[in-house]
Amino acid sequence: MSAFGHEEGLSHDVGFQLLREGPISLFHRQTLLDADVARLEGAGYQLVRFDAAAWSDEEAMLREIAVALNFPPSPRHSLDGTNDWFWDLVGYEWGWDPKSTGLVILFLHFDRYEKLFPESAWSILDIIARHSHLAALFGQRLICIAQSDDPLIQMPSVGASGVRWNFRETFKKDRLVEE
Repeated sequence: MSAFGHEEGLSHDVGFQLLREGPISLFHRQTLLDADVARLEGAGYQLVRFDAAAWSDEEAMLREIAVALNFPPSPRHSLDGTNDWFWDLVGYEWGWDPKSTGLVILFLHFDRYEKLFPESAWSILDIIARHSHLAALFGQRLICIAQSDDPLIQMPSVGASGVRWNFRETFKKDRLVEE
């Protein structure tokens, strides 16, 4: 199953418009954000909202994400663990209603967190971007919106994947075999 169909009116589908440029979208103007969030909710998307300005450190961010997405309880939260939980999220094991059109993760005031913890801010967006690509392989839609009070914020690319060896030749020893 594809995430979108060719016969759909895609120019009016806000989910398609956001995802076609990448899984993470920055917003500054509140009126645009409010309008698109209303359209997404009206189209059946599940919305999970976070106030990034309230996060005092990476642990606070990861703890709130874990609670909101119903990840398993953990005494300590890490980016590696969150990355693993997102794999299960894509499999609908928790936090994502399979009856929804898709899942939207909305970070409000993301620039405030990014100014204090730039590597952590980039890492969570990168995790979500990579899992959005994975979700698309299963016909699912995972969108992340990061709202910024700073209209000039710039973020490094996320979700990038390098050129890799195929799964049968991942290891050098497998490529050096004579045929």
